[in-house]
Formats: sequence, C-alpha cells, structure tokens
Amino acid sequence: MSDRVERTNATSLSTAEAAVAYFNIGWEPLRLPALEKRPKSSWKEPRVWTVEALSGAFSGDANIGIALGERSGGLIDIDFDCREAAEFGRVLLPDLPAFGRAGSPASHRTAYSDLKKNRVVFQLPDEIAKRSPLARSVLLEIRGAGHQTMFPPSTHPSGEQVAWCDDPTAAPTIVADELQSKCGLIAFLSAVVAFYPGGAGQRDEICMMLAGILVRAGLTDSAVDGLTEQVATLAGDEEASKRTGKAAATRLRLHAKEPVWGLLELCERLGLQDLEKTLRSWLGQKGVMSGPKVTGRPAIYVSGGQLHSEVDQAEEALLAANLGVYQRGESLVRVVRLPQSEGEDGVQRPSGALLIHPVTAPWVREKFALAADWFKPGKEMPIPINPPSEHASAYLARVGEWRAPVLVGVVSCPTMRKDGTILQEPG
Repeated sequence: MSDRVERTNATSLSTAEAAVAYFNIGWEPLRLPALEKRPKSSWKEPRVWTVEALSGAFSGDANIGIALGERSGGLIDIDFDCREAAEFGRVLLPDLPAFGRAGSPASHRTAYSDLKKNRVVFQLPDEIAKRSPLARSVLLEIRGAGHQTMFPPSTHPSGEQVAWCDDPTAAPTIVADELQSKCGLIAFLSAVVAFYPGGAGQRDEICMMLAGILVRAGLTDSAVDGLTEQVATLAGDEEASKRTGKAAATRLRLHAKEPVWGLLELCERLGLQDLEKTLRSWLGQKGVMSGPKVTGRPAIYVSGGQLHSEVDQAEEALLAANLGVYQRGESLVRVVRLPQSEGEDGVQRPSGALLIHPVTAPWVREKFALAADWFKPGKEMPIPINPPSEHASAYLARVGEWRAPVLVGVVSCPTMRKDGTILQEPG
C-alpha cells in the first residue's frame, strides 16, 4: 500500500495506475473524457471493477473521477472555489489531504463523513458577488453521495495537471456537524476578505468587530487573533500584523457584560446588511444573541478522535479564566485556606492558614465547566454537555507537559525578598 500511495502522489503516474490505486483503497473510479471534469455516460449506478478492467478503461489520455459517498466508503470532497477559502482551509482543516493544480493549489480537501445533505453550497447572492473582487459567487461546497469529483492525475480543462499535496490514504473521519461548522466559518471569513476596506481609517475597527464575532463563536484567543491577522493579510492590509491581540480584551468585555461589536455592526460597516442572515447561518447562529455561544467563554466541541486537541483547548480556557491551578513537582495543585484550626504530627495550623492541596479529577472537571462551554454534535445544533471525565483524567496525566504556572510555595504574612524589599500585597 505504501508503494501505491507514493505513486499516487507522483505527477508522472498514469491515469490507469491511479485508477487501480484508488480502487485498492476502496474508492470507485469513474472514467472522464480527456480535459473534462464530468463523465460523458451515465454513472449513477455503481460499477464493480476489476484491476484488469480498470487498466483497459483508463488507458490513453482519459481523466479520472471518484464517485463520492457510500460508493467510496463515505468519501466527501470539499471544493474551494476561491483562493481565500482554500487559504482558510489550510488553517481550519489542515488534517484533510489536499489536491489541486498550479493555478489553484490545495483547492480540494478530502475526508470521510456522513453528511445529512449530499451537497452543501456556501454561495453569495449574485447581486452581492458582483460588488466583490471574487471571480464567482460560490465560495466553497461540500460534495457527498450522488456527486463526483475529478481527481489526480487528471488534466484540468486549463491544461494544468491536478496533483496531490498530501497522502490520500490519510483522509480522516470527521463528524458532519463539525465539518459543516468549519466550512461555514471558512465561507464567512472569505466573504469578509472580499469586502474588507481598501483604505485606512476603519480597518482596525473591522478587525475588532471580527474578533467579537469569533470570540462569540467559541474560538480560543490564539485562534481568533490568528484568523483576524489572516483576514487582514489576504485582503492586502499592509498593517495586518498589527490587527492581532484583540481577542483577550474582547473576552474580558463580554465577561463584564460590556457592549462588544459583532456581526450586526460588521455587516453595516461593510454594506452587507442583506447578507447578515446568510452569514449568521454560516456561523451557526439563529439570532443576534441567540444560542449557547453568547457567554463569552470558549466553546469546546467533543467528537471522536479529538481528545488531545480538546484537552489543549480546555487547558487554555482554564488558564485564561485564572481559576487557581498550579503545577508543583509532578502534581497539579491549588491553594486552599484552612477553615478551622487543626493539628497533626505536632504541627498546629491556625484557621485561615494557606495550604497547597493536590487537585483531583472531579475538581478539574468542575473548573473545566467554569472555564468553557462544552458541546457534543446534535441533529440541528450542538448540545450542551458537562466536561467528560476522561478529559479531566487526561489533563491530570500530562505530567511535565502542563502550561500552568509553577508554584514554589505560599506565604500568608509580609516577607522580605532577596533584594531587601517587602512582599506584602496579596497574590
């Protein structure tokens, strides 16, 4: 299999050899005419191939397509129809193998998913698209059962050869809700780039509005700042690197219940009032301040195979919330105050004394719940849940990998520092 994968990635691989390689990993090849993206004959019924038949059918200069959905084990294709969407795909869907051509690199990404709809299109209305610099109104689409896509090493109608950027056998399985949510975010960000102001004077405020939207959408501070900078960069903002650092301040204002700019203000500023409802649906919002994402806390979505990433997000939220967790030696600890005087082994501790106490999985789980909102996929929208116990246990097991501050000790009375100054302020 490894040899087949290596050869599938090679641009010198013939279409017949690629068809056999795809067949061997469980995908159904479709013969496409040279320089074309769609089959000429009917292909809606599955065809049972043999290696010999494939070698004969795909000889010559034929292109190759793959029947998506159940006919290829649940394979789906995300087709990025604009450069901006493909660039955001690199950031938000990096684990999905990509292919494309020189003029449109990484314009497709593949995965396995059980889509509720066989085709989901993220498209701007024609009248709005005409006001943008985009070449077309469709930003991206997800294709599944009943659809097909031209795959490498086909030759695009432009004359460019299509080639893999990654190993096609590494396509992961992704929950349909999570996939559509990320694609909706990619479409939203691509639309913002298209209408980003060209002149100075209001671009920083646009980025503040964007930060407010992304924080409410449940992204971490680092993700919010990274995506904000990427929007500015793709839009040609020469001061893109200065548009970061807005997430933390935005989250603090939300926690304090202070006004924070959001989608309504962004649409008004960009002249996209007629697009607000569409953008809100792409972001998974049903109303101006509806749904579970208005708390200002990060949102963590629990899905299979993502434990490491979810624990990373939980730790970032825990530390950002400043809930008093530290590392000391090989343990996570917290500082507690003794409620009443007690003595043990000849040591008498007065009430109110500060103690360093190891944390337990139930305590970590409770603090995870305070630091972030947790969800699992639902049919219509994500369902709120309590942090899973396995996430708390996995975090406690990360000895030597915690990012929590190191606690050397605690004092409860004024203390002289090494430089002769007095430490007398709490904290």
